[in-house]
Amino acid sequence: MSCRSKKVLDNGYVKLINVSGSDELIARAARVSRGAQWTAYSSEDNGKLINRLVDWEHYTPFEFADVVFEVKCPIYIARQWMRHRTFTYMEKSGRYNYTAFDVYIPDRVIEKSKDAVEDIARSYADLVAADIHQQDVRSILPLGTYTTFWFKADLRNLLHFVNLRASLAAQPEMQDYANAIYDIVKHEFPQTIHAFEEYCLNTETITTRAQTIIQKIWKMTPNKEEEELVTEQVNETYPDLDEFAKAMLVHEVMGFLL
Repeated sequence: MSCRSKKVLDNGYVKLINVSGSDELIARAARVSRGAQWTAYSSEDNGKLINRLVDWEHYTPFEFADVVFEVKCPIYIARQWMRHRTFTYMEKSGRYNYTAFDVYIPDRVIEKSKDAVEDIARSYADLVAADIHQQDVRSILPLGTYTTFWFKADLRNLLHFVNLRASLAAQPEMQDYANAIYDIVKHEFPQTIHAFEEYCLNTETITTRAQTIIQKIWKMTPNKEEEELVTEQVNETYPDLDEFAKAMLVHEVMGFLL
């Protein structure tokens, strides 16, 4: 497939519908503050400026570029996606269309859910054959059913979406969609993506507690398994934390060390 469309999961996809703006436009928007938006600058100069904007967290100029995508994904992924309220959405309505019984079930649960999904598929087909209204028939569909929607996002908020949703902390299927979006956008805004990868992507802010544990570990020559050592240091340094807080701190430190 072309760089403007990518298949995701078994029957899903992301498709770039429209692009507004460019790296040059972003650089021009940044120069408005100095009255230099119509001065001619080289592509190299624009790239250097974009690097500085990202490094200094001056993100407003990136809001002058935006993209429109069509997405086909399971409903449970769409609901995570639509938590990003800075995007604009239009979704295919189940009130006006019978939804094809097109369901994604992760391999990690498919063996235990196969019979249940087949039962729902038969019930759904029976209701459609009985000419039950679309808005009522959809009520029995599982969250793994594919839905289709368009979204519009400015580049600043799209890259924030990628940073969150392509993270290893995100659900695997969500990561697949975020990475597909990213693979397409990088062809449209190469200088912005270069700066994003240099200064933002996969960077993390860690808590003061985690920094304390990491500094103590770096001063040691551990003979134990790394996670065992981290757990030991968390218990020793913060004995008053409850077990959940300790577990979260161990997870944070391990995420940094790995």
